[in-house]
Amino acid sequence: MTPRWKEAILTWIGVNVTAVALTFTLSSLIAGWPWFAGFLAFNTAMVAGLTWCVMPALTRLFGHRLEALHGDPTDDHRRPDPAQRQNHHE
Repeated sequence: MTPRWKEAILTWIGVNVTAVALTFTLSSLIAGWPWFAGFLAFNTAMVAGLTWCVMPALTRLFGHRLEALHGDPTDDHRRPDPAQRQNHHE
């Protein structure tokens, strides 16, 4: 299971890369739009870009570094998988 701090860093990288790319490409196209329409267009492009392009690419690129080492103390905050919990009522 991937530690959340690694997920947060990877997401931060992805958001920054996508925001910079969209600022240089989309901003000039939506410059004359009403504020809210531009806001929705930018955020829609941000979510789509992250979901289908940027995050899959970053996951492939850094996938070998995402998994926690067995016994990694930085991963202790995660709740155990319900399927792996033992039934204590037996």
